[in-house]
Amino acid sequence: MRQGEQEASRGGKQTRHGRGPAISGLQIELRGATLRIVTAAEFIRRARRYARSNSLEYRFEPARGKGSHGRLWVGDRFTTVRHGELKPGTFRNMLRQLEIAKESF
Repeated sequence: MRQGEQEASRGGKQTRHGRGPAISGLQIELRGATLRIVTAAEFIRRARRYARSNSLEYRFEPARGKGSHGRLWVGDRFTTVRHGELKPGTFRNMLRQLEIAKESF
């Protein structure tokens, strides 16, 4: 029995190559939990909205980054933002650097 057939017989989702997590659109399913992939532009918009709602200073400095990176300030905390899609772990670490709870973001 081939790997793809084994996964199908076990009820697992099959990808194009028969391995790895199944990706659909902007969501990724990994070990039963669905995580949403966020783009840098969406992260910056959400950070601006969060700062306004919490009366915090907000600024984004594209000149402070190198290449496709920029520095995002919320209050007195900052993080570096890379343009494009942010992986779930990167997203969580950026929130941690800004000291923002994921639920309130």
